[in-house]
Amino acid sequence: MKKVDLPTEPIKVADMLIDASYTRKNCMTLEEYDKPVYEKWKLRKIAEHILVCCDHVEVE
Repeated sequence: MKKVDLPTEPIKVADMLIDASYTRKNCMTLEEYDKPVYEKWKLRKIAEHILVCCDHVEVE
């Protein structure tokens, strides 16, 4: 997996996660299609985890 530098703006990081996809090939038709890396429920879990972590981190 190649390393990706994350942007510093939170909304751009969110866009990257939401838009992340990879190419798959249908084994029956051999057609290629893009599949999201994260399903909506996974994105929600990531967001909830970030909120919990932020609630426990002291602001400098």
